Amino acid sequence: IGSIFYALLISSVSFVMANMNIGKRNLSEEVLKINDYAKSKQIPKKLKSKMRDFFRIQYADGQLYVDDDVLSNLPPNLSDEIHYFLKKQYIEIIPAFNKPDSAESLVFRLSAALATRAFFDRQIVVHEDSAATEMYFIASGLVEVLTKHRQFMVKVLADGCYFGD
Repeated sequence: IGSIFYALLISSVSFVMANMNIGKRNLSEEVLKINDYAKSKQIPKKLKSKMRDFFRIQYADGQLYVDDDVLSNLPPNLSDEIHYFLKKQYIEIIPAFNKPDSAESLVFRLSAALATRAFFDRQIVVHEDSAATEMYFIASGLVEVLTKHRQFMVKVLADGCYFGD
């Protein structure tokens, strides 16, 4: 009995250790896919580097999970509630949704519609005169708001700010 218990303990510990780094392994696999894809499509090195940087920034903590893959198997109301939990720090900074009378189901569905996007240095996010079709929340980094012809910087937005509303 003692040797069976010992064998079970060793196999359990091995299983836990093997699965501890699954997120990092997934990230490594994504980077390898990017490298293969870029090579097959003859994508320039600078652009390939941006692709890799995106995944490294996006999944810096080593977790590479697509929320929809996990949450799609749950009932819609539970999935919406989890989306809200994951993104509430962005939803709560909008005054209209931070009121006690805000419809909970609307706020939950809105949070489920939020998608993560990464932008790189000197990349234009939106043009001054374009119609607002998206709203952006800054999770980390800085955004410079420039005049139409890039002559003057109007302001700088940082973590926790939003624009496009």
